[in-house]
Amino acid sequence: MEDVEKWAEQFKKGFSNPFVLLSLSKTPNYPYGITKAVAEKTNGKFTIAGSNIYPILKKMEKMQLIVETQDQESDRKFYRLTSNGEVFLSSLKHVMKDFIEVIQIMLND
Repeated sequence: MEDVEKWAEQFKKGFSNPFVLLSLSKTPNYPYGITKAVAEKTNGKFTIAGSNIYPILKKMEKMQLIVETQDQESDRKFYRLTSNGEVFLSSLKHVMKDFIEVIQIMLND
């Protein structure tokens, strides 16, 4: 059973980046808000640790998928999708839907 849990963790890691992008496609957010939104949307079945969100965000910034903005009132750093990020996510959604279809085929075979 321990091996299954390890595989499940690896599987989940692969969805961290897309889930962050999907969350930011709804509304700009700050790191904790992103992790909270993902957990809520997935009914707690998928969580992103606070220590993992920052490397994900920095990687996406380097790819120019998101941009960081500073809220003047609260001094928080918010992130939002760039136009490149919106185009990228649109393409990624098609890839993910195809992948999900293949998984369903394999599970039902």
